[in-house]
Amino acid sequence: MLHGSDCVTPPAHLTQTQAVCDAQNPGQVPEASYTVPATTGVVYKDASGSVLTGKQVAQPGTTVKVFATPDAAKGYQFPTGTSNPTVYTLHFDTLSSDGCVLSAVHGVPTFEDSRCELPTHPGQIFSGDYILPAATGVVYQVSLNGAKPITTDAGTYSTEPGDVVVVTETAQQGFSLDAGYPAEGYAHTFGPDAGSCLLAVAAVAQGDPQTCTTDADGFAVVRDGAIVVTVEPHVVGYTINGTPVDMTKAVNGTVTVPEQPGSYLVAVQTETGYAVVDFPITVVVDAVDADALKVCGPLPSHALVTPTFRDQQAGCFTSASFTLGELNGDTEDVIWTVNGSTVAAGTYPAKVGTTYTAVAAATKGNGIDPSVTTTTFTFTPTASSSPCDLKTLALTGTGNPTGWIGLGYLLLIIGLALAAVPLIRRRRTAE
Repeated sequence: MLHGSDCVTPPAHLTQTQAVCDAQNPGQVPEASYTVPATTGVVYKDASGSVLTGKQVAQPGTTVKVFATPDAAKGYQFPTGTSNPTVYTLHFDTLSSDGCVLSAVHGVPTFEDSRCELPTHPGQIFSGDYILPAATGVVYQVSLNGAKPITTDAGTYSTEPGDVVVVTETAQQGFSLDAGYPAEGYAHTFGPDAGSCLLAVAAVAQGDPQTCTTDADGFAVVRDGAIVVTVEPHVVGYTINGTPVDMTKAVNGTVTVPEQPGSYLVAVQTETGYAVVDFPITVVVDAVDADALKVCGPLPSHALVTPTFRDQQAGCFTSASFTLGELNGDTEDVIWTVNGSTVAAGTYPAKVGTTYTAVAAATKGNGIDPSVTTTTFTFTPTASSSPCDLKTLALTGTGNPTGWIGLGYLLLIIGLALAAVPLIRRRRTAE
């Protein structure tokens, strides 16, 4: 007769754990398992007859059978009074075909060529760059100008004009790239330099012609023409044929520079980062036309004069001087200034070593003869380079009456001296 304690009942089922992929450990295949409980009087075995205890590992996608029998050696039996085993059939789910590999969230690189950012940053050139966005499960490989690809972190990287960048991506362990990723990667050739990135500003330069007015005597007076430039934002100044314009003389936003008729090259200087389109330019100042002169009155051209200037260096018997005149004797029609002072026509002494600058101008109503090549004359007297001895006097006297007189005087003295010698001898003999 069996005691109640010798009768055991196996559990209705065994604890079973399916294999589930862990997102925190991509690519790692988890274990499936089941647990054999410690039941007194019950022995658990697998299909091969091996005794099973505790946690047992199973492969996903398999079916495992566990056989529970009463421990007859110790006098246990199941309530049915038999020793037939209780069979547990355990089915373990199959994992997905990717084997717990997650899809990588890959990034698409951004490429930006060299560029300007106007009007906020005039004159500033922003270099080209490429951006590798943050991505999950992706390793970036970057090749620059055909070099071996290197692993590169997500971020922004500068380039030079003409650089060729190829970005490829590989999946980290436990990840796979989706079908949208191009196998050849992403390639970009960076364009040329964006240029100066200058911001265009306006500038104006124009030529005003000569004008004609009438003076108190009824003669036409021709006023100078001019070049007029405007004051503009970001324009520092102008030059006319290379000469800077004084912008401090601006009146009502313009500067007027008097000029004679002709063509002039006008250039502009701007602040850094700015430029003026179509400069430098040629500006023309026109002469007053014949019709305007007729309206104004007759030109003051009563007479044409030819100023004359003659100079004389210092000699043994002469002083340095210069003579101001007019070729036809019309000296009253010429105004002379010497070293800035107005003087009349005539001869003036000159001091050795002093420079004299004489300037001739026609008096009102007259004009300088067109054949005259210059109306400014310069003279600097110098000391005589030869000593004024007898030999020099004799030689220079050949062309100078004063020299002849001096030589004759010298010969007269010598002749008187020679005549006096016999008289002196006679007196001594008579004594």
